[in-house]
Amino acid sequence: MSFLNSIFPLELSAIDSNDSWDNTIVALGGGGESRNINWSDSKRMFDAKTAANLTIPDLNTIRKFFNAMRGSGFSFPLRDRSLFQATVESFGVGDGSTTAFQLTLNDGNSANAYNREIYLPESGTIHIYNNGVEVTQGAGAGNCVITYTGATAGIVTFGTAPIAAHVLTWTGNFYLPVRFNLKSFPSASLFIWKSAGVGLVSGPSLPMIEVAYPGEWV
Repeated sequence: MSFLNSIFPLELSAIDSNDSWDNTIVALGGGGESRNINWSDSKRMFDAKTAANLTIPDLNTIRKFFNAMRGSGFSFPLRDRSLFQATVESFGVGDGSTTAFQLTLNDGNSANAYNREIYLPESGTIHIYNNGVEVTQGAGAGNCVITYTGATAGIVTFGTAPIAAHVLTWTGNFYLPVRFNLKSFPSASLFIWKSAGVGLVSGPSLPMIEVAYPGEWV
């Protein structure tokens, strides 16, 4: 299965997120260690919490979305309110010949930078700058085109290659591609049943995991 560009249908009431890395650590004689970093990118894990009091129609909206994604079968865009905006992020340096650059977000520090690829920029929010000057979006020399979906999602293509040493930056919002990290839709406890026949339920928590690799978009 692959990616479906269908955003999670309701605003989440809360989201717990954490970055995960897979490392192999082998203890050596004398107390030392040999460490191998197995992943080139981190994966963000989420516990997405729905509202404490959901109407039954809202619960069914989420349940239908879960079924549409075939559980963990398809990935989809998620708005992570703790990480969804870029404010003047560098994503490349011109060399006079390269025209296509992947949007990235620096998620490390100055001692050991880590550039996270951004695959799902939000249309209508993205601004691209070449050496501090905003670039007009659209086809043509001097402009740029941003790809929002598909195999080249998150790539900015310039009509004219940026001049050598020109720093490319961007601002805007983005989604993270995730999938559900469970096989069965969690139960929701019915705790209020109104006489008018309208029920309220305690919304379920939904574990999700980030997916970000080139084959996901094909």
